[in-house]
Amino acid sequence: MGKTLFLNTLFNLGSQIVSKEMRPGIWNLDLIIDNVKYIWHVETKSEDARRPIILLEELVKFDGDERRIIVERSIDKFIFNGKELPKLSRNESSISLLREEAEIHPIFHGFSSILRRRFFEADLSERCRIDGFPFGFLDKLAGGKDLSKLYPILHSKELNLNSIMYILSKNFQEVFTRICGIYKSVFSFITDIKVMEIQELDEEIKLPGQIPVFCIKEKGITDWVTLNNLSSGMQKVLLILTDIFTLPRGSIYLVDEYENSLGVNAINFFPDLLLEENFNIQFFIASHHPYIINKIPNFSWYVFHRTGFDVKILYGKKLGERLGTSKQQAFVKLLNDSFFIEGLE
Repeated sequence: MGKTLFLNTLFNLGSQIVSKEMRPGIWNLDLIIDNVKYIWHVETKSEDARRPIILLEELVKFDGDERRIIVERSIDKFIFNGKELPKLSRNESSISLLREEAEIHPIFHGFSSILRRRFFEADLSERCRIDGFPFGFLDKLAGGKDLSKLYPILHSKELNLNSIMYILSKNFQEVFTRICGIYKSVFSFITDIKVMEIQELDEEIKLPGQIPVFCIKEKGITDWVTLNNLSSGMQKVLLILTDIFTLPRGSIYLVDEYENSLGVNAINFFPDLLLEENFNIQFFIASHHPYIINKIPNFSWYVFHRTGFDVKILYGKKLGERLGTSKQQAFVKLLNDSFFIEGLE
């Protein structure tokens, strides 16, 4: 619960800011975006059944050692860069209200680029459904050669995984080929991969519009196997690969209980890929699996300890001091550490 609560809180906070609906509470965040440090403090409360209102907000930027207040806000005033602003919505954070301003936009973009994957069966089924490709969608992408700028489109609820792979195969062939190459290396029994129209699979299906379907061929099987008929582990690996190769630089990717539904061969690919490639993405991967824990350098570990609703985290430099520098030694010590063993009280 502790790890999931942390990931949910991080994702929900980003979603609140982007969707303009803050929840009641007090938030204190230290942020580093494009190597610039910020401190953001906001207090909200709900007076009735309507949306919460902002009581107090402050955003501080650090230029080297110099501390500069960008936003100073209370019930009576709203100051941005030393200038008082007219009254604006008290239901919406300054990061959302001022998102087009040059000093605020990187922060808003950072909160907008948080993607969470929980991989429950219903979530996977929804992402892997066979559905019509939105009419005129490729026209929207015409001339768009920067894949990272298409993040809001590719990861909108409007598109399923079949459609995203179709877009990549048409407009970003190099990325499509890279994803398929890694996918085939994870599942060596795959002999071919193709995105097809559903009518190519069954001529008797008469449906209007485009309906792209991601398909594979396996050794010893002549028929194409569609994405919705693949195992949950195979669906999960393809979704992870598609996510990380289409997320913009500086994004945050949250994966809860990564190893669930993955076989031994599939578990290995993700940490190996992260260590081999420079995605410039911040990853939060919640896992209990020994291989995953031992594969990631211990300075990147975050060990959770929960007592009721009180969650404590031991991390980074402290873990290195506590567990040693050798990965094998650190892993063995972690398994015997009371903070880890008694992770839930």
